[in-house]
Amino acid sequence: MKCEVKPARIGRKTSFDSLIVEIFTDGTVKPDDAVGEAARILTEYLGFFMAEPPKGKKAESEKKLLEQSVEELGLSAVPVKALRSSGIKKIGDLVEKGSKELLKIQNFGEKSLQKLEKKLAECGLSLSEGEIS
Repeated sequence: MKCEVKPARIGRKTSFDSLIVEIFTDGTVKPDDAVGEAARILTEYLGFFMAEPPKGKKAESEKKLLEQSVEELGLSAVPVKALRSSGIKKIGDLVEKGSKELLKIQNFGEKSLQKLEKKLAECGLSLSEGEIS
């Protein structure tokens, strides 16, 4: 098996790479078996890139994130002050709320909501789907 990485282009973007895999057999192994074995090996190697952190570490880091203050999200002062004045002090409190509920907060509008959702998404979090009144 031989692997080669070459620059690739998709539309106008040239910041991609393509992986070319050549599989050879001397006849002692059937071509179908050689392809299957090469696919298994390649999948195993690529698994290292796709591996998630151990669940314990992931849960621990998420717990720490939820305990952080809403200021840590990097929002501007007005929406942070509005959230804090409505009793939302930690990120964990925030993700329990729905968008409709947050929009009811004075000085917290649609733009603040959009920025907040973007910041939460960067952290791998989102607002609650259910609306609590």
